[in-house]
Amino acid sequence: MPGCAGVADGEPLRYRKVALVWGDATVSEAENWYLPNRLPLRMRAQLLSTNLPFGQVVRDLQPPRTSVAIYSGDG
Repeated sequence: MPGCAGVADGEPLRYRKVALVWGDATVSEAENWYLPNRLPLRMRAQLLSTNLPFGQVVRDLQPPRTSVAIYSGDG
C-alpha cells in the first residue's frame, strides 16, 4: 500500500474479514489489515493455515484495537 506511513513500496499487505454469528444474526464483524513480514513466522503460519481469530493469533503482541462503528438493535 504505497503512500501509507511506515509501509515500504512493495511490502506485502494482507486482509482478513471475519463475522461472529449467533443463529441468523451477525453479532460482530472484524476487518484486519496486517503486514505479514512484521509478524513472527509462527503467527504468519497460523493466519494463513487456520481459522483462528486474528486477535487470538497476535495476542502476545498486544496490538491496539479501534472500533470503527458500533450498531445496536435499539431502534
